[in-house]
Amino acid sequence: MRNLTNNGINGAILKSYNLLSKKERNKLNFLIIASLLAGIIDILSIFSVIPFVGVLIEPDLINSNKYLNYAYLFFDSPKIEFFLIQISLFAIFIVLIGSFINIYSQLEANRFAAKSQERLGNEMMKMMLYASYEWHLKYNPTILVTLFNEHAAIWSKNIIRQLPLLAGRLAGISVPCLGLFLISPIIALASILTIVPLMVLLLRKIKLKTSKLLFQRKAAGEKITVFCTESLQGIKDVKLSSNHEVF
Repeated sequence: MRNLTNNGINGAILKSYNLLSKKERNKLNFLIIASLLAGIIDILSIFSVIPFVGVLIEPDLINSNKYLNYAYLFFDSPKIEFFLIQISLFAIFIVLIGSFINIYSQLEANRFAAKSQERLGNEMMKMMLYASYEWHLKYNPTILVTLFNEHAAIWSKNIIRQLPLLAGRLAGISVPCLGLFLISPIIALASILTIVPLMVLLLRKIKLKTSKLLFQRKAAGEKITVFCTESLQGIKDVKLSSNHEVF
């Protein structure tokens, strides 16, 4: 975990990705694409509600807006009420598709993270079974337990599980940014050149704080695990000796 953190976010993501099997990488790529699609559809669902609200408030938009007018003519110039129903059904359809893809991607991402953690845990156990005796003498077995109950969980939940979510959020940000570039490229470029450096500086400061807290938490967790294991083992040995009153 220390090596992953010291190499930065990109290093942690790359090393975590390399721990996946080929089948798991293909599955993760599919989930990332599904989350990207869900993020784009979420933005489109918001845009699909805007025409309905606009026509409901101001029916003259059908004639003044060329896109609404094209849709209105496409449906053979129906009554305003019927046209509003058609727009609302279309908006509901887009929202339902986005919600379905979101739910599916979230559910599959949770299952994928759990299965990946289980597979990695099984592989680590096999490696330990076939490791040499000198290797087992070198490493504290109580500390090795944290590889299963802590590090593998952090790997699956905090990195692998978050990659599809991150892709969906990036998709949600990219669509408004693209629209801003189309409307005013100069303002969009100036905004990116201003916001991105500030975000990088902020993330670096956050990374330093979180890395320090992560190491402290890791060390404290290992001490507690060792203390509890040795204490319980000592209690058991005392009980087995039948001399617990002396102790």
